[in-house]
Amino acid sequence: MSIRSYEHALTYLLVLEKKGIFLSIETTQKILEHLGSPHKKFPSVLVAGTNGKGSTVAMLSSILKSGGNVYFSASFGCERAYSDRWKNDWEV
Repeated sequence: MSIRSYEHALTYLLVLEKKGIFLSIETTQKILEHLGSPHKKFPSVLVAGTNGKGSTVAMLSSILKSGGNVYFSASFGCERAYSDRWKNDWEV
């Protein structure tokens, strides 16, 4: 689908809401608050979306590692093996 204008984008989003699809982070924020806001207890980055998560995480981990930071990443999707879900820069 090609978005032709700002108004067209707003109309498209309203149609999605009528179908029960809510593009908002409010639900995630409520869950995090209920869990005691764990994301505020340590520096973190959440990478989400449909495409490009793997390359984005690879780039971020490279940047963090080059700056002398320790990183840990967990992913959920179609990895080849269960152990492929976790990556870090220290010995386990």
